[in-house]
Amino acid sequence: MAGCMGLQSMLSHERENYSWGVVQDLIEREDNLAFKLREPPKMPSKKEIKQTIKKTIKQQRKDLLKKRAGAPLSQEEWIRLTD
Repeated sequence: MAGCMGLQSMLSHERENYSWGVVQDLIEREDNLAFKLREPPKMPSKKEIKQTIKKTIKQQRKDLLKKRAGAPLSQEEWIRLTD
């Protein structure tokens, strides 16, 4: 009987150790999901940035000219448009 108690005690400890490992795995999985590293967004190339800036400036100038249609431009506005 004494040997049987030792075996039960050993199995109980193994089960506790296994359970603790399962709990640790669950915690680790939750942490990884909570603090998941995301892929950085694709950055535009230098060429794409330049094209975007150029397109934006052209559109702004076009909008300003439409807004001012027929009205004379001030010297400051003219300089801004021609730079």
